[in-house]
Amino acid sequence: MALGSQKSYEDALGDGVEAVLAKGGVGAYELFRQAMDCFATAETMRPPGHDDAILRWNGCARVITRNNLEPREMGHDFLE
Repeated sequence: MALGSQKSYEDALGDGVEAVLAKGGVGAYELFRQAMDCFATAETMRPPGHDDAILRWNGCARVITRNNLEPREMGHDFLE
């Protein structure tokens, strides 16, 4: 795999980690789901033998399940 592709894979993994650590007006469920989307993207471009994206996606799924996390109810004025 070309060096540019490796950087894209690493960037996608980093995006997932940043999504979990982000602060703002969303709850834990939304942050984990955002991270899972990033990890799913990284998984499609991962080099052979690099399972980090899959393992991190699974970790997020376990946290959501174990903690019974659910989407937050957002009021219609959320973006104001």
